[in-house]
Amino acid sequence: MKSINIRFSHVHKRLGRKTILRDECFAIRSGELTLLCGKNGTGKTTLLRIIAGLEKPDIATIDIGNAITSWRRCRKQLRSYSVYLHQHAYMLDGSVKDNLNYTLSQRKLTKMKKIT
Repeated sequence: MKSINIRFSHVHKRLGRKTILRDECFAIRSGELTLLCGKNGTGKTTLLRIIAGLEKPDIATIDIGNAITSWRRCRKQLRSYSVYLHQHAYMLDGSVKDNLNYTLSQRKLTKMKKIT
């Protein structure tokens, strides 16, 4: 599998009058785990949706390794690199493992054997 290194810089997002994300900078790398935590309403889900290419930020600069670009220009690439599973199962009633394995099988990737 291809190694992925994505850098997000200056991510901003407002919902109505409320600023949800302000100048957030972070990187996502293959083989690493990242914990995203915070209180309700602090933008965790919004940030995950932006990373997955499902929600447009107001401002963001993204580097996927080939060039620094806008979220809009790399949206398709973001969507091909990520899987977004909402905390409530909308399509499948199975476990997180079942949902991930279904998604992986659709992309012809190796299924998970064990979640630790």
